Amino acid sequence: MPNPMQPFANETDVIRIGELEIENRLDRVSITGDLVITKDQAGLALAQELQALISRVVKTLEGEKQLPQTVELKPIETVKNPFA
Repeated sequence: MPNPMQPFANETDVIRIGELEIENRLDRVSITGDLVITKDQAGLALAQELQALISRVVKTLEGEKQLPQTVELKPIETVKNPFA
């Protein structure tokens, strides 16, 4: 990955690893989708990419001085489509 995502750094980064979609937020990193890791070079590459991402997430969390016990997630707010 040429420009790795920095976890919890912004509200804009979205990357894909296989069919996984990883969304960066200031208070969380969301991982959705499927990832099939095959027993071959391609599977190894996907596993290494996922491992690198998770390592960055863990390192970032471990570096926080005052990590809260939990983060309160705000409920999703539905708004009227301004383009409709």
